Amino acid sequence: MEDDNWKDNIISNTYHDENGFGSRVDTYKKAHALEPEIGMKDVAAWYEANVENKKKLPGYNSFVAHKPHEEYQVDLMWITDKVIPKTVIKQHQQPNTKDEKGKKVTGKILDVETTEYDPLPDSKKPLMVFCDVFTRRIWVIPLEGSKAAALITALQQGFVQMGGKPEILYSDQEGGIKSNEAQEWFAKNNIKSIFTRAHAAFVERQIRTIKDMILKRLEKSQDWASWRTPEFLARICKIRNEGRENATTQMKPIDAEKEENHEPVLTRLEAVRKTNRSYSPLRVGDRVKYYGPKKKAFDKEFTSVWDKKADRIKSIVRIHDQNFYKLEKEPGEFLRAELLKLH
Repeated sequence: MEDDNWKDNIISNTYHDENGFGSRVDTYKKAHALEPEIGMKDVAAWYEANVENKKKLPGYNSFVAHKPHEEYQVDLMWITDKVIPKTVIKQHQQPNTKDEKGKKVTGKILDVETTEYDPLPDSKKPLMVFCDVFTRRIWVIPLEGSKAAALITALQQGFVQMGGKPEILYSDQEGGIKSNEAQEWFAKNNIKSIFTRAHAAFVERQIRTIKDMILKRLEKSQDWASWRTPEFLARICKIRNEGRENATTQMKPIDAEKEENHEPVLTRLEAVRKTNRSYSPLRVGDRVKYYGPKKKAFDKEFTSVWDKKADRIKSIVRIHDQNFYKLEKEPGEFLRAELLKLH
């Protein structure tokens, strides 16, 4: 341990030198010149513990559910775009001109009609979007707020429309869903809740499509107040679930739910899954950093995607063919993609 400390001191002094703050290779060359016992592994280990990585790991690995209702992803959706056109009268001054004698004439002030746009009614109220990872069935529930009670009610309604409750509910760090009240409700209903510190990719992809479907229909009908009604949202969900094939499963969700189609759907999901991110194995006791909180505006180039504090793996639990990692200091469970192994 003492040996590591003096190496770290030399590497740190080299990195923070006036001519430092360079790459790992540059720091290694300078530190190695000072002390030949310092190797590239020593520099790499020091960087992982002390220099922020401002980028996500390249690539990603997609999760594959093996049957309907195994995992639902949920996320909240807002439509804050200004889309309702309105006519506004604004004054406009014509350019100055000259009369026949060359005398300057001030331009007239005219009233001119222009078009501006307002947001939808109740645009600050969210929608809850559901997506079955296996079948790609969706449903959308309008919410009056994002407190735990409102979210639990929406989950109950959504599960009915999705054909039943899931074994796993996967979502981002939504406060109402993480609340003690919601967690007690999940436990009572035997639902495993997973909270990603990154993104719920499958449902976020559906949200982009749903938003486009909503706005195009509103622009045609001009019935701007209808966008949050259960009837309007149900029609969109019916089109997605019963009228259109999903590009991944190559089936309509209503057909993917049929037992005789489960095997071809699973085959297709496995064929297109992404597995281009490799991870070094994690064991109990390994030092790691975890995926940090969402960045504030303008922080992208200056704030690490990993929390500054290092922690250790306390335990590993296997659930539904996935490993979940518990840390000694940070509460909650982590997916492998949310942890950065430190040497």
